[in-house]
Formats: sequence, structure tokens, C-alpha cells
Amino acid sequence: GRGGFRMDWLTTESDTMTLQGELFEARSGREDIRPTIGAPFQVTNTEDESSAGGYALYRWHHKSDESSSWTLQMYYDRFHRDSTNSFFEFSVDTYDVDFQQQFPLADDHQLVWGLGYRINDINFLGSSSDGGFAIGPPVADVTRNLASAFVQDEMTLVDDLLFFTAGVK
Repeated sequence: GRGGFRMDWLTTESDTMTLQGELFEARSGREDIRPTIGAPFQVTNTEDESSAGGYALYRWHHKSDESSSWTLQMYYDRFHRDSTNSFFEFSVDTYDVDFQQQFPLADDHQLVWGLGYRINDINFLGSSSDGGFAIGPPVADVTRNLASAFVQDEMTLVDDLLFFTAGVK
């Protein structure tokens, strides 16, 4: 099953907000052959798997005038998967925030810059039934942080016809 929603609204003439989300759940059965460390060096794995998760997103866009605006976006995502035989279980939580602004730098220059920060929290319970041989380590809990920034300048070379963009991230 899967379900979601999206709401957009104008809080003022200059401000637009979006709230969006989704939830899902899935179940399935499977059978496969997996290696083992000892004789007979393989095992037939029959299991039921379930996956579940969802996300929520909030975005605020503010327009100062026809050529200037900024956007703030926050996002959360969760995914979890497990199985009846505990051969493989993991979850991933993602937290993300982004800010972007654009404004004219001169008559023929439009500057865009932004900042972002993301956290991925990964919890991998591995393949406990076979000591991690088939799929990976028995347990791993990892948090990844990623910060980003960029700036770019869009230059008008010929009005409404030719532009040049230079930037760095």
C-alpha cells in the first residue's frame, strides 16, 4: 500500500508554502540459495520480507520581486526493511535542509547561491542467521554528514537569446 498528500498555499502575495508526504508498506515472499561457511556450503532461504517507510517535505518560497527570491526546504525520509529469517535487515533515515537565493548582481548578471546539509543515519543489522557471510557484517550503525555550498552567475550576453553561466560547488 502507498498513500500520500500535498498541500500548497499562499500565505502572503510573496510567500508560497508546500507540505508534502507519503507512507508505504510492502510485503513479499522469496526463496533463494545462499552460501554458508560450513558444509553443505549453501542453504535454501525461504522468507517473507517487509519494507516500510515514508517521507515529509516542507518548502517555503519567498519572492521579493520579479528577479529576487529565496527558498528554504526541509526533508525527512525513512526506509526500513526486514525479513522473517533475519538474513537481512536495515533502516535508513535521511534528514536534509537546503537554502537557495537568487538576485540580480547587475543589469546583466543573475547571482544564485545556496547551502545544504544532509544526515544519513544507516542501521544495518546484516545477516545474523549466517554470521554475516552471505550479505555483510553482522551489525553496522553509520551516520554520514554532508554539507554543500554553491554559487553561480548567469550572465546575459544577448537579451532573451544567449546566456553564459559560471559557477562553483
